[in-house]
Amino acid sequence: WRSLAPRRGPATETDDGPAVEEGAARAAASEPDMVDLARMQYRADQERYGADDEQVKVSCYNLAFECIAAARRTSVAESGAGRPALLTEARDLLEHNLQIDEKHSGQDSANYASSLYNLACVHGELGDCMRMRELMEEALRVEVLCSGPNGLEAARTLCGLAAAHTAAPDVPRAREALEGALRIWEALPPGSRDGKEAPDDVFEELHALRVALASVCLLGEEAADAARAV
Repeated sequence: WRSLAPRRGPATETDDGPAVEEGAARAAASEPDMVDLARMQYRADQERYGADDEQVKVSCYNLAFECIAAARRTSVAESGAGRPALLTEARDLLEHNLQIDEKHSGQDSANYASSLYNLACVHGELGDCMRMRELMEEALRVEVLCSGPNGLEAARTLCGLAAAHTAAPDVPRAREALEGALRIWEALPPGSRDGKEAPDDVFEELHALRVALASVCLLGEEAADAARAV
């Protein structure tokens, strides 16, 4: 699930002081306060820019991210209704983000693909693996259209698709997706991720993919293939 961490939105660019002050307040706040602070910023941005303005997307995403983070800090045993409520709020926010991207960027844009991926992740957190799979497949379609079949965003989405297939469970398709992601990463020279990644980051990603592939092979009782992956 490391590869399924929600993708952070761009940093907010402001021309005045309140957002900066709010950011400082967030840094000083305790963890339970982070969701409330993010809600305040989201409501303020909606009032200032309008519900479907692109400026609202950042605070909408940040609130969804805080809801997911808070839900993950809460164990299923102790959550009661709190964890599902946080994840449902995150799902609704990410659906709003998707609508904003559709309106301003179109359904064949990289922004739209990223929002599809994020929405798929939260459906996975809610246990809806079928909807997660559908959204991951659509995100992959758009990413291939935008960046080709060997892009890193496609590789990450293949990991998400593998998680959805594993939960279904559909082990052969999960294995196929992981092998596709692994091929993309193995074709990269170390440190070649657009000049942004160190060789160790590439190594760690390859290691994580091979461990995941070994696990999926074991689920399919393919011991010899699992051993090769290890």
